[in-house]
Amino acid sequence: MKKVAWLAIGLVCQFPLLGQTQNQAGILIQNSAGALISRCVEFEEEAITVEELLKRSGFKTITSTSAAGVDLCFLHEEGILLAEECYTDPHGYRWNMFQYDGASWLFTAEKISSVAVRQGDLVGFGYGPEGAVSLPPTSFDELCGFTSVAGVVIDHSDGSRKVFVVEFPGETLNGYQLLQRSGADLVTNEYSFGVAICAINGEGQPGDDCFGDPLGRFWNFNLLDQENNWSSSMVGAGDVIVRDGDVHGYLYGLWGTEQPPFDPNEIFTVPSAVPSWEFLY
Repeated sequence: MKKVAWLAIGLVCQFPLLGQTQNQAGILIQNSAGALISRCVEFEEEAITVEELLKRSGFKTITSTSAAGVDLCFLHEEGILLAEECYTDPHGYRWNMFQYDGASWLFTAEKISSVAVRQGDLVGFGYGPEGAVSLPPTSFDELCGFTSVAGVVIDHSDGSRKVFVVEFPGETLNGYQLLQRSGADLVTNEYSFGVAICAINGEGQPGDDCFGDPLGRFWNFNLLDQENNWSSSMVGAGDVIVRDGDVHGYLYGLWGTEQPPFDPNEIFTVPSAVPSWEFLY
């Protein structure tokens, strides 16, 4: 885990609250090329369904519902985009679901709406012909037994800056989840393209008029690259994968306004020691 340095001004560190009970379950996804991505999902209930686990994971999904239950058509970046065509892949590919029994992955033909998930469980998904997919061995500790740290930098139109240091369990989450976990006060609206950020910490627009600023300003979303330069994200925060050491920036201003520089060494003092898959998805 990265060690975190505290800044004197404008830094908020968001760590789990003492006494807060959260169950955790892991998700491992393998695409048709064999690339892997994982996520550790927290929940307060004693048990939830795999369908609900996927909803809370933040991975993009498309499902098909019938009298028999709910099938998974699209997951993360692969699959069938239309629910009514869920099993029409020309190669016979589908999302195969697996449960981990502590030693190996076991294929299950159950619907995602029928399988219960509890503390410590692992659920795996592999895209390919039914019966022809296998997932690599893993463990709960490899999916949920470590903590990642990422940063959120918020620059307001008055020049003030607030930096959030956010911990999360496991390998990944998405950018919108990172912003939510920062504790910033958010106003959002959901559109066909995803969730739009209308206001942060009191600056911006109401949810029903998200892009109605009379000066044309909005919350620009930027990503900090390895050379510590900001670049405008081509997709919304909900479609950006966050890993340990990533930094996301939000700037309230006109399109194309450059976000002021930020040095991640201000919050990350040592290189990441968080494990990752050899073939990342």
